[in-house]
Amino acid sequence: MDNNVKLVPAKCTQCGGTVEVNKDEETATCPFCGATFVIEKAVNNYNVNIDAKGAVKEVLDFVGDQMNESRQERRRIREEEAENFKTFKAGSLKIFVVMFACMTAAMVIIMLVLHFTDGFGNDSKAADTETDSESVIECYVEDGCLYTDITGPQAGLWAFQENYSTGTVLERESNDTDGYHSCVAADDNTDGIYFVVAAGFGYDADSDPQYYSVNRITIENSSIVETEDAVIVYDLKDYDFE
Repeated sequence: MDNNVKLVPAKCTQCGGTVEVNKDEETATCPFCGATFVIEKAVNNYNVNIDAKGAVKEVLDFVGDQMNESRQERRRIREEEAENFKTFKAGSLKIFVVMFACMTAAMVIIMLVLHFTDGFGNDSKAADTETDSESVIECYVEDGCLYTDITGPQAGLWAFQENYSTGTVLERESNDTDGYHSCVAADDNTDGIYFVVAAGFGYDADSDPQYYSVNRITIENSSIVETEDAVIVYDLKDYDFE
């Protein structure tokens, strides 16, 4: 073969094998399948194949770049979501701590108020204690009767409550400048546990009672022998008459 002959790559039109041919000739024989083919057509087939591979490579490279960018975008979104969650978690924790501190402070204040006021709505007071800032109630048993003295400049007006007092009768009562005084005796043929109730009206006897004094007493053989401490309530429903 002439060393000056320029060979070019071509693709056999029968088997598709790649061969080198002399472009200046019209035909050539495939060394793989033995078929004779037109050189120009074989060269064109090779170039079309090369162009096709280049186009496919460009498409694949483009798709690869897009997938890589998509992965990077998803990674960026995940990182942003993780950072946002951390920020939200930290903010929620701060809000919880503040709310817990406020609730704790409120509970402490309520407990202090309850401690120094003896409880919200606590309507009971023992005998021999002040019914208001300047009056005192005293109850005692003597000669089978219950005596009640409510003294002080703020004692106000009081009255025996026959409808609520059980097993007893009023012997006498008075309201004067010194306060309220009463004597209650046991009813005839009476034994057991009973109650003596007096109502406080402040300074207006025509108004509804502002509070009540309740004594739990023990009667034996129609004589009062014992009394428990008087209790002041603002509503008789608050007292346990059991």
